[in-house]
Amino acid sequence: MFGETGEPAEDKPATATEPIRAEDIHISYGGVTAAEGVDLHVEPGEFVSLLGPSGSGKTSMLRAIAGFVKPDRGRVLIGGRDITRLAPRFRNFGMVFQRYALFPNMTVRDNVAFGLRARSVGHNEIRAHVDAALDVVGLEDLGRRYPAQLSGGQQQRVALARAIVIRPTLLLMDEPLGALDLRLRQQLQVEIRRLQRELAISTIYVTHDQEEAFSMSDRVVVMSRARVSAAGSPDDLIYRPSSRFAATFVGNNTLLDVRQTTGNGVVQMDRLPGQSRPFRLSGPPHESTRTLLVVLRPDQIHCDRRSRPGAVAGHVVERRFTGLEHLVTIRTADRVMSTLDRGLGLRVGDEVFLTWDPAGVHVIEEDADGNVVGAPGGQRAQSVDQEPTGSTVPGLPGERR
Repeated sequence: MFGETGEPAEDKPATATEPIRAEDIHISYGGVTAAEGVDLHVEPGEFVSLLGPSGSGKTSMLRAIAGFVKPDRGRVLIGGRDITRLAPRFRNFGMVFQRYALFPNMTVRDNVAFGLRARSVGHNEIRAHVDAALDVVGLEDLGRRYPAQLSGGQQQRVALARAIVIRPTLLLMDEPLGALDLRLRQQLQVEIRRLQRELAISTIYVTHDQEEAFSMSDRVVVMSRARVSAAGSPDDLIYRPSSRFAATFVGNNTLLDVRQTTGNGVVQMDRLPGQSRPFRLSGPPHESTRTLLVVLRPDQIHCDRRSRPGAVAGHVVERRFTGLEHLVTIRTADRVMSTLDRGLGLRVGDEVFLTWDPAGVHVIEEDADGNVVGAPGGQRAQSVDQEPTGSTVPGLPGERR
C-alpha cells in the first residue's frame, strides 16, 4: 500500500521479475477521451509495443503507467501492489522520450548520472554504474562531451543509458526513434532490442511504425480510438488479426464482407469478387455471427493479365516498391485490392484479373453491431473439396437458406 503523499508506505522496491498490469484505465482531457477501459499487462522481461495511429491513446497510456497522468478510473499494479497514486519518482521506471530530453548544460556522464544522484547513490557507485551504462550503449569515450556535440543517434543512446543506469523495473519508450533517419533508426532498433534482452528489462514501447513494432516486440497491442483493438504476437497480427481495425491497419490487407451462406456453411461465390471456389469455415460459427470478414493478404491474391474463371477485372492505380517486392494496388468496379507484382512488370493503367483461393484464408466473425464474436483469433476458410476439421458447419445463424 502507498500513502496519500504518493510515497511508499513500506520499503519494498519492485523488481524486474514482477509483472506490471494496468486495469480498466480511463483517461480524459476535458471532453476528449484518451483511454476507455484499457487493460494492459507486461510479463517480466517482455517487450510490448503500443501500436496505433495518432490520437489512439498510446502515449496517454504510457504516461498513466509512468505516473505523469492520473487516470480517471482504473489502477496500475506491480506484482499485485497498487501504485496508481505513487509519485513517478518512486516507481523506479526508466523513460526515453522522442526528443531525448537531455540537459544541455551537463556532460554525457552527468546526464547519465542524474537519476542516480537523485536517488542519493554514493559517488563511487555512481561512477561504476555510469561507466557500465556508457559501455553498454557504446559511448564510453564520449562521457565528457555535451549534447550539442553529439549526433542524433548518440543523443538517443545517452537517453537510453540514463534510463537503464537506474536498473529500472520497467522501461518506457515514447516513439524514441521518430526523429532519426531510416538507416540509423533501424540500427538503433536492433541495439535497443539487444540491450533489452541482455538486461531482461520489461519494456513498453510506443510507436506508429508497424515495421518497428513487429521487428522488436514479443507482443504488440493495437490501439484505436482510446481502446485496445487487438493484441498478440507479430505473427498473430499479420496472419491472424482479431478485429476489423487490426486487419485494416496492419499490413495491406483486402477485406471482404460475407453476409450470406448456402447450406452446410458453404459461402456463395457471387458474393466475393475473385473467389476461385466456394468455402466453408473450419469450425461452427458463433450463434451471434451475422457477418464473416474475409481477410486477404497481398500474397494471397493472384494477379494475371488474362482472365480466369471467377476472376474480377481491374486496373492498376499504384505500383510501389517496398524494398523486397512490388506492391500493386488494383481498382475493381466496387473496391480497391492489393496484391504483388510477380514478374508481370505491371504499370499504372494496365488491365489485370484477380483471383484468390479460399483455402487457409483468415476469417473474422462479427455480430449485427460489428462486434467481434466467435473463436479467439478467428477461423480459417476451407475449400469445399477439403474435409472440415469438425462436424458439418451450418450457415450463419438467423439467415435464410
